[in-house]
Amino acid sequence: MERSNNELLQSIRTMAWERAKGELGSIPAASYTGSEVPPGRETKMQKFMKLRDEFIDKVESEGLIEGV
Repeated sequence: MERSNNELLQSIRTMAWERAKGELGSIPAASYTGSEVPPGRETKMQKFMKLRDEFIDKVESEGLIEGV
C-alpha cells in the first residue's frame, strides 16, 4: 500500500515525538544523585520532571502533534 507524503510526514513527526519523550524521560535517571531532600522541598530535578510532564501533557492535549 502506498502512503502519501503527508502520511509519511505525520508518521515521522509521531516517531520523533515519541523519541523526544523517551529522551526527556531518561534525563532524571542519568542525573539521580541519591541525596535526600527535606520534607516539603523539591529538588531541581523534581521541578524539572514536573515541568516536563506538564509540557508533554500540553503538547498532547492541544493536538500540537497529530496522531499522538
